[in-house]
Amino acid sequence: MIKDFDIDNVIKKNRENLIRSVELRMRADVPLAFCLSGGIDSGSLVSIASKILGKKVSCFSILDTDERYNEIKNIKKVIKDCNAEHHPIILNNKVNFFEKLNKLVNYHDSPISTISYYIHSYLLEEISKNDFKVSISGSGADELYTGYYDHYLQYFAASNQKSENFKKNVKYWEKFVKPNLRNSALKNIKFYSNYPKSMKNVLEKHFNLEKFSKKNSYINKCKQKYFSKDILRNRMMNELFYEVVPVILKHDDNNSMMNSVENRSPFLDKDLLNSVNSIPTEYLIKDGFQKYILRASLKDILTDDVRLDRKKKGFNASINSLIDLKDQAIIEKIFNKNNLINEYVDLQKLKKNINFNSIPNHLSKFIFSIISSEAFLIQNS
Repeated sequence: MIKDFDIDNVIKKNRENLIRSVELRMRADVPLAFCLSGGIDSGSLVSIASKILGKKVSCFSILDTDERYNEIKNIKKVIKDCNAEHHPIILNNKVNFFEKLNKLVNYHDSPISTISYYIHSYLLEEISKNDFKVSISGSGADELYTGYYDHYLQYFAASNQKSENFKKNVKYWEKFVKPNLRNSALKNIKFYSNYPKSMKNVLEKHFNLEKFSKKNSYINKCKQKYFSKDILRNRMMNELFYEVVPVILKHDDNNSMMNSVENRSPFLDKDLLNSVNSIPTEYLIKDGFQKYILRASLKDILTDDVRLDRKKKGFNASINSLIDLKDQAIIEKIFNKNNLINEYVDLQKLKKNINFNSIPNHLSKFIFSIISSEAFLIQNS
C-alpha cells in the first residue's frame, strides 16, 4: 500500500513493486521467453528484465501485414534497445485456419473469445518449438493502470473539472488522442457525465450488431458490479475481476498448457495490485497520457519511443490475415443458412451488410466470434 501520495513517491513505489514482480516471475531452472507485442506493457517487462535484472532476453512477436495492427517499429526499438533475441511470427491465411481453430476450441472447451487469443496460440507454439518452458506476458496492465480509450471518458467524469490537471488532460486528449479515434462513440467527452451507469461503450452497442440477432431476449443482460462510487475505478475493477482479465487468463493458460509452457503475468502480482489500487484516480492520467504512473515508473528503463507513444493498437489482427474472404467457398462455409449459429445470428442478413473488400475492426471480430461459436456448437451438438 502507498501511504504517502506524493506523486514522486507513488512513481518510486510502483517502479520498485514492478521490478520485484518481474524478478520473482523470472525465477526458473528452465528457459523462459517474453511475449512482445510492441506496446508499453510487454516492452516494459522485457526492458526491466534486460536493463535492470541483467538477463539475456528472448522475445516472440506476432506480425500482421495489416498496418492497423502491425507494431513492428516499436518491437524493433525494444529489441535493439535491449539487445534481445527476437522470433517474429508473420500471420498469413495460407495455414489451415479452420483445422487449427477446431483444435483450440476442443482444448479450451469453449469458443475462442477473440482473434487475440487465436493468434496468441501461434506465440506459444513457437515458444514451445524453441524449447522454452515459461512465457511472460503483459496481461493485466490495461486494467491496472488505464489502458483503454474508454478510460479517458470515465476519468473525465470522475475528475474535479475545475482542477488544472483536468483542464490539461482535456487539452492533450483533444490534441493527441481524439484525432486517432476511429470509433465515434469514444469522442464524446461528456458521455459518462451524462450517462454514468451506461454500458453502451463497454458492449460496443454503437455498432448496432444486435440487429443481426435472432435472440433479442439475451441482449442487455450484462450489468457491472459495484465496487466504488468512482466511475473509472469501478469500471477497472469490473474489467480486472469479472469481465476481461479472467477471460484473458483462461485463454492464456490454455494456450500455454496446450504447448507444455507455463504462463506468468507480472502485472497481476498481488502486492503490485494492492499498491496501484490505492493510488488516487487523479494520478492515473496526466498530460493526456494513460498509464501515466507506469510510464513515469519506466523512465530510463523503457526506450522513450515506446514509453511515450500515445497510440494504442493492441494485440489484435484482421480476420483477412487469417482466412481468405475473397474465396466464395469460405464465405459460403461461414454464412451457410444451415449452420447451427444461424439459430442465434441472421447470417444471410449479416452477409449482405459486409463489404468483404474492406472489413472494419468490429465486423472482423464479429465474424471470428461467429466462426468460433459455430465450431463449439458443432463439437457439442
